[in-house]
Amino acid sequence: SLRKLSDEELMGRVRRTGDEKAFDELYRRYARRLHGFFFRMLGREEQLAADFTQELFLRVWAARGRYECGRELCPWFFTMAYNLTTVPSFFATRFCGSSAFSSIT
Repeated sequence: SLRKLSDEELMGRVRRTGDEKAFDELYRRYARRLHGFFFRMLGREEQLAADFTQELFLRVWAARGRYECGRELCPWFFTMAYNLTTVPSFFATRFCGSSAFSSIT
């Protein structure tokens, strides 16, 4: 069962074979925490936090080949999350004109 595997084992499977079920399990484990992180970092805007959570998981999937097997996964996710909140061009292209955007710039 995937639930018995460590985060790092799951990400190793995602990296090596593109295992979508392993990725889904990582989403199940991390989405809520990452959403909370974005919610706090982005001015307590619920929809913005949801959008950033989705964007982060898209980026994790795209970057799966750069994951170093055995590396602790949680700090990797949260470093990517933090970096995503500090990219002004990402805000401008995705959220310019929204009330949420104006509250965090």
